[in-house]
Amino acid sequence: MLSRSLWRVRGFHSSVQLSAKLGSSRFRKAEPAPAPAKEAPSVDHGSKNQTRNQPRGQNQGKNQGQGQNRGGQNGQNGQNRNNNNNNRNNQNRNNQNNQNGKNNNRNNRQMPQKPVIDLAKAETPSLMNIMRQQEEAREKKTFNTPNLTGAQTAGPFSNNKAENKTKQVFLRHEDFKEPKVAPPPPVKEKKVKEIEIVRPQLAIPAFVSISNLATILQVSLETLSKTMVDLGFEEETTDYNHILDGETAQLIADDLGFDVYTNETQGVDLFLAPKPTPEEKAQLPLRPPIVTIMGHVDHGKTTLLDYIRKSSVAEKEHGGITQHIGAFSVKAPKSGKQITFLDTPGHAAFLKMRERGATVTDIVILVVAGDDSVMPQTKEAIKHVHAAGVELVVAINKCDKESVTDETIQKVYSDLGAHEVYVEEYGGDIASVKVSGKSGLGVETLEETLVAISEVLDLRSSPSAKVEGIVLESQVKKGVGATATVLVHNGTLKPGQVICAGTVFCKVKAMKDSANKVIKEAGPGTPVEVTGWKELPASGDQVLQAESEQQAKQVAENRLKRAQLMQQMDDIKIINEKRKQQKLELEAEEKRMERVKLGLPPLEEDEPEAKCQLAHFIVRGDVHGSVEAVSESIADIGNDEVRVNILSRSVGPPTANDVEIAKTASASLLLFNVKPSKDVVVKARQAGVPIIEQTIIYRVIEHVTEHVTDMLPKIIRDKEIASAQVKDIFEISINKKKVKIAGCRVTAGPLRRSHTVKVMRDGEEVFRGTVSSLKHNKDDVTEMAKGQECGIALEKWDELESGDIIISVEDEEVPRYL
Repeated sequence: MLSRSLWRVRGFHSSVQLSAKLGSSRFRKAEPAPAPAKEAPSVDHGSKNQTRNQPRGQNQGKNQGQGQNRGGQNGQNGQNRNNNNNNRNNQNRNNQNNQNGKNNNRNNRQMPQKPVIDLAKAETPSLMNIMRQQEEAREKKTFNTPNLTGAQTAGPFSNNKAENKTKQVFLRHEDFKEPKVAPPPPVKEKKVKEIEIVRPQLAIPAFVSISNLATILQVSLETLSKTMVDLGFEEETTDYNHILDGETAQLIADDLGFDVYTNETQGVDLFLAPKPTPEEKAQLPLRPPIVTIMGHVDHGKTTLLDYIRKSSVAEKEHGGITQHIGAFSVKAPKSGKQITFLDTPGHAAFLKMRERGATVTDIVILVVAGDDSVMPQTKEAIKHVHAAGVELVVAINKCDKESVTDETIQKVYSDLGAHEVYVEEYGGDIASVKVSGKSGLGVETLEETLVAISEVLDLRSSPSAKVEGIVLESQVKKGVGATATVLVHNGTLKPGQVICAGTVFCKVKAMKDSANKVIKEAGPGTPVEVTGWKELPASGDQVLQAESEQQAKQVAENRLKRAQLMQQMDDIKIINEKRKQQKLELEAEEKRMERVKLGLPPLEEDEPEAKCQLAHFIVRGDVHGSVEAVSESIADIGNDEVRVNILSRSVGPPTANDVEIAKTASASLLLFNVKPSKDVVVKARQAGVPIIEQTIIYRVIEHVTEHVTDMLPKIIRDKEIASAQVKDIFEISINKKKVKIAGCRVTAGPLRRSHTVKVMRDGEEVFRGTVSSLKHNKDDVTEMAKGQECGIALEKWDELESGDIIISVEDEEVPRYL
């Protein structure tokens, strides 16, 4: 069809151009044609016009086609004939128009007369206009043709843009299908960016022992030895004193997740000396045994120590409880041998300090009251003793009391056996001694028992070796500065020596013994107070001697760098865990919102959990060990609803900055054995910051527990005051209104009108509200006693039934405990 249309267009266009060149009269101004005569004979000049019985659209199409044919024929005739042919052609066209008019009249079809176009003024018809005319004719033909299918019409699209604008498109059945809707773009998942965990890089010396490598990597010797066995090392090479080269150490560290490299400067550190061989140890002198006393609170530990050292510490100390770790040396009265005692509190508050004491001691005295037997702190002490692998002696105290009998002592032995402490009286190998701290009963026997055990242990140390020890306590003393109590394990400590403890170092200025006397040297097993520290060391840090201050400074810097690197690793892990948790919470919230949009109830696991409240504290103490112990003791107080959060802790009295921090965070100042200045007290009072001052550790625990308990969410329950049973229902008029009244008998009373009531039916609450009317014999009353009958009307509810129970209640706060 397209080729046929183009052929017709080309023919018509050629005709128009040729006629224009020859000056055809068709392009002159046309005059209106005369009206056709009614009886004029039809003249046919050879045209193929047979449109008498054809539709209008087909006549127009044929006339247009005939015009094109004539135009083309005239163009050819014009090449061979003169201009007179033009006049004859015009006459033929006029006659043809007259004939067409007659034909239309015969068919009784009144055709409108086409307007005459002034072609002289018109522009030459363009190809686009010609094609549009053809398309209009084709559309009219298609519109007037019934029962046409899509196959008989042109397709919905054409290669000609002009045709596409006006084409009548007939859609097939398939075209009426529901249009495909493009799926929505996928929702981009909100990714939680994790911080990349970089393997820590640590410097080591060219040669390092297994024990020293464990210290650098900050892993236990057991873990390091197990890793070496897994890697295929022989058991002989896993000895703690075995020396490794740098390449072997790198292999082991890589398996533990560390990247190590050899650097003699950055790898500088101080380590414990290798243990002597049995032959070497036999040549060393004996040292005093180090004894730790543990037990439950108020079982008499301090009283027992007081009798041993013949001092009045028990009377002076507040509440008869030890305030912080102390150390002193005494001589046994019979053998005259020296014994060093570490004085640690015996209750659960000093868990951290007790653990530390168990690791530095040789023998532990477990004090158990003969009339109280094994208590929670006793059980914890037993666990620490087993973990430390030290010798144990049981001291059954308070045996001078009448309440302590053979039966109660047998119960103590039995309870100890239940916790794997088998005394000699029960067939075990653990010594037990019956003592009294007040009367001194059995104290000498206890001391001789300690001496005997120390001889069996064969405790020896070298006084000439480099100093090794442990920090028992540290504090800042006015006029003296930073001080630390050091228990010497090996070597001899003297003024002028340089020692390291953790990340700080010290050039010893002076030393004092447990009697506060200045001494010039301290051998193995001796506790001394050392001054000259640059900063406060932490309790429990190992003390090692350095060659010089420069070496000690380098060691402290290297340890600090490693500690910071390890802390960064821990922080990154914590951050990643928090971000993972945030992602899970975000996904859960999105799921919950989707269910809300769909009108679905939230799932139980989608219910938002109540956030835990925090009780903030700022801890200040007199010594480092006390601060640490107080912090550890209160850190675990609380539950899922409220818990303790320690903002900061340090040694010394509180400052104005502490008050500002406490004000901002709504925290409390917790002071242990320190006094605040007047300025701090005034500022705290103005800022509304509470100050808690205590000198007894268990009082601190009680106060904090009470404070945290008060923060627990309140639980309100109904307290039943009175009740009445509905016997019958009847109506009365109140203010000209019919009101249902329940005839009741008071079963528990008195029942008051002012009470809130609830209606119980078949064990379920069906109403809760107030009483609008309480009547007795048509009289309004305010209360009814037990056993009386009355009429009750409820406010805005009249659905009472016979058999209902009306109960008057009031809110009651349920006491809560941690």
